[in-house]
Amino acid sequence: MKLAFAIATVTALRQAAVTRADCSFGSNYTSYLSSSKFCSFDVGSGIITNFRESNTTSSGDTNVTTTIHRRDIAIWKVGDKESTVQCYSNISSESEFTSYPNGSTFVDTTGDFVTGVSPTNRVADGVPFSIPGLYYLQGGHAKAWNNDGNWTYTKAEGDITDLCEVLGVSKSVAAETTNAITPLKNIVLKTALYTNPAPFVYEENNTWAGYMVDVANLLVEEALKDGYNLTYDIDYENSLFNDNTPNISSSDYGVDYLTCTEEQKQQDPNKCFDFFMGVFQRTTGRQGKVIFLPPALSTHLILLGLKENQDFKSIEDVANNNGTLCIPQLMQLYSGFTTDDSLPLVICDAGDAQQVVCLDKLINGTCDMLVNYNQQAGSALLSYPQNDAIAMYDDITKNVENDEKWLSMPLSPSLGAETTVMMSRWMYNAYKDGEMGRLQEKYFGFKNDYPQLFPEEINITSSVYRNPPHAYQKPDGSWEGIVFDAAANMTKAAAKYGIKLNIDVSTKEGDVVSDLPGDLGTPTGSLQTISPDCKEKNVSPCFDMILGDYTINSLRQSGLATFTPPYINNFVTTIRRKDGSFNTIDEANTGGGTVCLWKGSYAENVVGPSVDNPVECDDQDMCYNMVKEGLCDMTVDGHLSALAREVTDPELVETGVVVPNTLGYGAFPMMTSLDPAVQIAIAYFMHDYTDGLDLMAIGDPYMTLKSSSNSTQAGDPYITLTSSSNPTNAPTSSSGVATSTPISATPTKDPTSSGSVRFGQLCAQFVLVSTLVYMLN
Repeated sequence: MKLAFAIATVTALRQAAVTRADCSFGSNYTSYLSSSKFCSFDVGSGIITNFRESNTTSSGDTNVTTTIHRRDIAIWKVGDKESTVQCYSNISSESEFTSYPNGSTFVDTTGDFVTGVSPTNRVADGVPFSIPGLYYLQGGHAKAWNNDGNWTYTKAEGDITDLCEVLGVSKSVAAETTNAITPLKNIVLKTALYTNPAPFVYEENNTWAGYMVDVANLLVEEALKDGYNLTYDIDYENSLFNDNTPNISSSDYGVDYLTCTEEQKQQDPNKCFDFFMGVFQRTTGRQGKVIFLPPALSTHLILLGLKENQDFKSIEDVANNNGTLCIPQLMQLYSGFTTDDSLPLVICDAGDAQQVVCLDKLINGTCDMLVNYNQQAGSALLSYPQNDAIAMYDDITKNVENDEKWLSMPLSPSLGAETTVMMSRWMYNAYKDGEMGRLQEKYFGFKNDYPQLFPEEINITSSVYRNPPHAYQKPDGSWEGIVFDAAANMTKAAAKYGIKLNIDVSTKEGDVVSDLPGDLGTPTGSLQTISPDCKEKNVSPCFDMILGDYTINSLRQSGLATFTPPYINNFVTTIRRKDGSFNTIDEANTGGGTVCLWKGSYAENVVGPSVDNPVECDDQDMCYNMVKEGLCDMTVDGHLSALAREVTDPELVETGVVVPNTLGYGAFPMMTSLDPAVQIAIAYFMHDYTDGLDLMAIGDPYMTLKSSSNSTQAGDPYITLTSSSNPTNAPTSSSGVATSTPISATPTKDPTSSGSVRFGQLCAQFVLVSTLVYMLN
């Protein structure tokens, strides 16, 4: 049996009624619309509103508006109304609009109504709509997400009339209009289910339920808002794991099932997965093996006591008063909590009932205090009859080797960057929407104060990868560029929550990783400077993070580094001489041209296999010079770097061509052995800073480069490399090379303050032509 969390609805199309010269309700329309978005011709529509009633209710940050309409609607082909008009008299519909804090809206409409699908909209699998299209639904039911004016239809049922067909468009024409439109993207994850004790993942009424299952469902809903069908493919005969499964309760905690080689996948596919649905503790060792989503929750040990017994509020009270502690067996196993002989510890071992057994022992006096994780305790108390008699006291993690435990769901590092980036984005958005908090309150009685669980001050070291316009030096030796602005904005994001994030960027000679000799100076080779080995063996240089435009890929995610959320899109483009005759790799291959590729670079690894006549060069500068000298016809580079080079070197032309299969995400790599709380916090601040950027649009191949209309300078500071109005200054040595660039911001605890420096100027250069949806509901 397989479990799929994708939404799909199948229904049949129905032909429209016979047309008539005009509608019986006349043409005294209260509103009139004309549009060419939905059919291959202009469509006109007239509406007479007979009744409208609207009510709004609020729940926290979410507003729900219910609107009832009763209307007369006429729809026709412009220029031929007399013979094509379709009349829908006194039709009624009810729409429920749920508005979320992030600006997205979910619309659920029932009744008789007209709806249009514009070219920029998306349609889930099984929904009987074309893109574009115009439909009348009788006795219908439709659901759709609206995110920044872009609609994603997830359901459409009822008797459906294809109005474009009825008003005069043929099926063949309709098919042609959809060729350039991409439907919902499908992500199917081969998923293992880790059956933790309730309330996390458990069997109930012959189905799987629990907090982690609901979190996984939230990701499906968030994915739909971004135009993705996210499906978890679970084979129940081979995909269920628990503490008795070999290797699951070992130090690797089952992550080996996510790190299979291709050979292992062929030999034993039942032990190889893309995703684990369940509670996994995030540790430094596991961070070097798998990709963790943002935490589903964090937990720590607390004490429970009787409210009426004020003599017992701490472990010291229990010890001083010759008391007894109780702990559920699984909690003792997970935490490693122990006491010495002077403090008796009673272990509650009763299978799934051990939480209740421990609470009963506390009530009847068998133990004076109970040790438990805060989330498990909160869940058990929700349904415990005598919960009003029990008090929770401060955490006791100082008595345990591992204090705060961050619990996340892990992904295989072999998944593509798009999947891993978007899965993390959806988890962040579920927090932002308030849905994660509501789930935590439902299951545990309270929610994590996330990110207030982060340390009050975080200090990390960093190097930088020189690559204009991402990072470069000015004549005075100071550094600036996109990565410095992104880092500064991360510190501002941290400051909003009262957290001081200090990023000490070393730019002294010998520490700028792009300037290191040999393989160390390449993007992938430079990741050795953030390897856990370099810190353990005291190798220099060694850093916690690198500020640079590192493309996220499976190789780099497989133990070399963990990555922040992306701060920018990137793709590889081609660069030629002004008098060059080739713009694309295919043109060069057909014409016998040569392509210079930086040896060992990401571009060589991705582009190289498609090049017939490659020429290796030792670094990117050498590649550019070889093109200028006629030793090769073109080279490839990241598009922003290529634009910057074109500005400073008028002999070269950046073609703007997107080399196939190179659309990606640029992010900062971090050492895998960084404290999990630090890694989680850094990633959170980057996401907070970039929130509001459409990551899919940033990586869209149909972007158009335009000069910034709101730049504070004559040209964009990154493209022209002119002096910045907000430079990152640094002390310089006698040689003029910056030696240190500390980046931090003063905590404000003001979540409404701005966290942006100049990133918006860069993003303003790239625009997508889009249209708004047209819905008559």
